Amino acid sequence: MSRWLKWILIFLGSLGGLLAISLAVVLASGRSRFNRTYDIVVAAPQIPTDEAALARGEHLVNAVAHCAYCHGDGLKGDFVENDPATIGVVVAPNLTSGDWGVGAAFHAEDWVRALRHGVNPEGRSLFVMPSFMFNRMSEEDLAATIAYLQTIEPVDNMLPETELGPMAYALLTAGPLLEGMAATRIDHQAPFSAAPAEGETADYGAYLA
Repeated sequence: MSRWLKWILIFLGSLGGLLAISLAVVLASGRSRFNRTYDIVVAAPQIPTDEAALARGEHLVNAVAHCAYCHGDGLKGDFVENDPATIGVVVAPNLTSGDWGVGAAFHAEDWVRALRHGVNPEGRSLFVMPSFMFNRMSEEDLAATIAYLQTIEPVDNMLPETELGPMAYALLTAGPLLEGMAATRIDHQAPFSAAPAEGETADYGAYLA
């Protein structure tokens, strides 16, 4: 083997090793961001049971928040992304109280953490959950939303857990995908907003939007 070829092979081997180390660091950093936990203490809200509140909750879930867009028909859960080799498997969970649904295990505080703070019961940030918008709901509207979610028809639907792929971890490290971590976009100490008076006004329209 010539001297020059030997040095070229050494250089390429070193370069490959550095790239492998860099990739490992990038993926580890992305996993760390994905697995970060938030210690959020919430008060147990008073969940209404009257027909007016349930109707309000149904309107907010179906006509304003459009939860079925991600969570599927009947809120039985659905895949948001299913490409394990790149972005990964991103799942909007089954919200009902059927088998494998979070509704069977969620207490009112868990709904508040998910909707208002963007974290699951273990304190990890939810992924691609628009909690930064739901964080602006009034306490009454949040309670009405939870009341309705607790009454939806149970559906048995088993789905996997969200598991990001290498590209998603890399984008979390680089920054572009960091906004997908719901808890990172929220002021968790902010008080509840007050809903403007219901009516055909710009303020009320902005609140719903």
